[in-house]
Amino acid sequence: MADFNLETAIKIIPIFDGKYKELEPFLTIVELLYTTLTTTGKTTLINFVTNVKLSATVRLSLCNASITDFNSLKSELLGKYKNNRTIPQIHSVLNSTYQNKSGVTVYKDKILSLVDELNQLQIQELGNQATLSEKKVITRMNETYALTIFKKGLNDQLKSTVFSARPTTFSDAVSLAQELENVDLQATSNMLHIKGNWKVTEKEIRQWHKGFLKDCPNGLLTEQGFIKIYKQFFPQGDPSKFASLVFRVFDENNDGSIEFEEFIRALSITSRGNLDEKLHWAFRLYDVDNDGYITREEMYNIVDAIYQMVGQQPQTEDDNTPQKRVDKIFDQMDKNHDDRLTLEEFREGSKADPRIVQALSLGGD
Repeated sequence: MADFNLETAIKIIPIFDGKYKELEPFLTIVELLYTTLTTTGKTTLINFVTNVKLSATVRLSLCNASITDFNSLKSELLGKYKNNRTIPQIHSVLNSTYQNKSGVTVYKDKILSLVDELNQLQIQELGNQATLSEKKVITRMNETYALTIFKKGLNDQLKSTVFSARPTTFSDAVSLAQELENVDLQATSNMLHIKGNWKVTEKEIRQWHKGFLKDCPNGLLTEQGFIKIYKQFFPQGDPSKFASLVFRVFDENNDGSIEFEEFIRALSITSRGNLDEKLHWAFRLYDVDNDGYITREEMYNIVDAIYQMVGQQPQTEDDNTPQKRVDKIFDQMDKNHDDRLTLEEFREGSKADPRIVQALSLGGD
């Protein structure tokens, strides 16, 4: 029997943070080390594990537990962190799992997590006498099951092609779906060129898509995520209000999230569009209630949001306050004095005086 070795324990024992699927590997490593130690070494190991290798949350959940040896540690952890879902319940969740708006990778990971959970429960049912061969049979059966679930739950644009290809393994089906997803980027690129004639290359589409998925692994950019991005660029101010208003324009189908196609279409206009296209996009931004007109209040709402974003705090006597700036611009644009701007008035007024474009933070060609 050996004495407790701190360096070895630190190196080979992972930190357990409460995830059920990590509990069995964690206990296996601790038990293997525990059986090699002297009585004193075993006590030291258990003290080390409970104080160092359990996360703060797990330690707190065990604060009233009496842990004196490996068996008591195992009993307490299994009692608190064992999976309470039954095999039929996991089957039910799997059968109702669909890709929806998520990317193929996220969808695949969700299925794998559930199947891993299923594997562990079914192997546990076999008991301690389960052979390696029996465990492999369960794993192979569930991989076939995962393949069926994966194909069934794919989005329509991928499903028919994947089914027709008849992949024989889960990994083959995932690879094919991911390839098709990448091909869809080419279709997005073609769509942008055909519909809008934007100056966006396929290479740029792929680069933007890579960055988009890095920030939004599930393929959807939420309003809070959008605000977070703005805060990175405007740390000196509060861009929350302005980002929320811009988010509304990006989210063309008003479903509460920005998909990549929506993202790149807006980005194409704001970064590569001509002045007419940018002004039309800006009109939609200022037309907060989407009624086809910009009111004085709506314009103030945007300009005030810009002031907050850049961290500018104008004094009331300053001629450059949001309200005074809006009044000046609005009076110049509102040709028929009906206290609201049409798209034509907004566009013509902006073109007539380039200073208005600058004042509205639109940028020119």
